[in-house]
Amino acid sequence: MSTATSTANGTQAETCPDASTAAAGPHDAADRAAASEGAAADINRPLYDVAVVGGGIVGLATAWRLTQDRPDLSVVVLEKEATLAEHQTGHNSGVLHSGIYYKPGSLKAINCRAGKKAMEAFCEEHGIAYKLCGKVIVATRDDELPKMQAIYERGRANGVDCELVSAERCREIEPHAASVGAIHVPESGIVDYKEVCQKMGELLRAAGQTLV
Repeated sequence: MSTATSTANGTQAETCPDASTAAAGPHDAADRAAASEGAAADINRPLYDVAVVGGGIVGLATAWRLTQDRPDLSVVVLEKEATLAEHQTGHNSGVLHSGIYYKPGSLKAINCRAGKKAMEAFCEEHGIAYKLCGKVIVATRDDELPKMQAIYERGRANGVDCELVSAERCREIEPHAASVGAIHVPESGIVDYKEVCQKMGELLRAAGQTLV
């Protein structure tokens, strides 16, 4: 309840009601009931140690690796589509990158080399087809040869299986590639990452993890 007092100039001044004496209205009881219902709903809601957002190759590989290292954790993978790998993962070129372009000793180079080997091992273990079809990196003009040489040296420093080849040898490897010289990278490959994602999803579910 507010009170009114006279001031020296005859105006009325009102003071705010004391919070301790204010009476609770009907809406206060409704708020308390809603809060109680929300707390009860939280008790029944499943809890997870880790939530991974996205059912593409990055999200699924993260969840799978995490459960391999920490099988005691409960993990949920959240994917907005009805099936896995429906976005970038399911529409990329499917390349197993060798890591030839990356600066030696950089995290990109280290992770690319380790990731390629891990992917090949995963495919072999779970019967997923992949092919090391190789690739050629070509110089189409003489002034591109120094840049090609630098790429080759990076590849060798990163442990990539690669070799410099002549234009004639390049045509034998890939008749549709014109060059004045090339780098042959026989260990580059291809894989169906959508199939990889489906298998990772199966393994996660079999381990008792959740995909929604």
